[in-house]
Amino acid sequence: MKKDVVGLNIDKPILDVIHAELERFSDSIYKSVCPACKEGLLLVGRYPETMLLNEYDRCVLCGQRVRYLDIDTLRGKDGPSGLRAIVKVRNQNG
Repeated sequence: MKKDVVGLNIDKPILDVIHAELERFSDSIYKSVCPACKEGLLLVGRYPETMLLNEYDRCVLCGQRVRYLDIDTLRGKDGPSGLRAIVKVRNQNG
C-alpha cells in the first residue's frame, strides 16, 4: 500500500459506476477494487435501519465516492436467501 494514496480522492466528485463491471476482490460479490486508485476496496455498505444495500460507497483507502448505477440488480442478488430473509425472520419472531 502506498501512503500517498490514503485519502487522495476524498474531495473528488462522485464517480458513477456499474458494480457488475468492477474488478472483484477475492471471491466476494460485494468486495470490488476501487476504480480510482486500483489499490483500495469498495465494500458495498448497508443502511443500518433497513439493511438495504447502499447505492453510494467510498473506497476504504483513497476515499473516492462512487454511486452504483446498477444497485437495483445488486439488491436483487441479495434476495430471499440473503440478509433480507434473516431480517424477515427476526421481524416475525418479534
